Amino acid sequence: MKSQRSIFLLLLLLLTACAAPPPSPAPTITPFPTQILPTATSTPPPAVLAGTPVSLPKTVISIENINHLSPLARWGKGNIVQIEISPDGRTTAVATPLGIYLYDSETFAETGFIEVKN
Repeated sequence: MKSQRSIFLLLLLLLTACAAPPPSPAPTITPFPTQILPTATSTPPPAVLAGTPVSLPKTVISIENINHLSPLARWGKGNIVQIEISPDGRTTAVATPLGIYLYDSETFAETGFIEVKN
């Protein structure tokens, strides 16, 4: 019985020694980086273009002539002074020094503007 075990172990050792080595892991293929070409996007034109010549007034701004001024451009929507939601909850009103902006309460899309005249 002992000799049968020895023969079996010897046979097992012989089989494992003659077996092919375990396969090495396949090399990882790294793809070459692809160049992504830029796409054309539309940019809205600014209200006042950089470098637009502005004529300088010959008179100094004073309390007497301040009502004759006109704005060249408005950037931003002003600081928020107050926020109110309509009774049905569908419209949100945002008050700023420039006016009252109306928004859809669900989508926050601007639905209207009431300008404040000074």
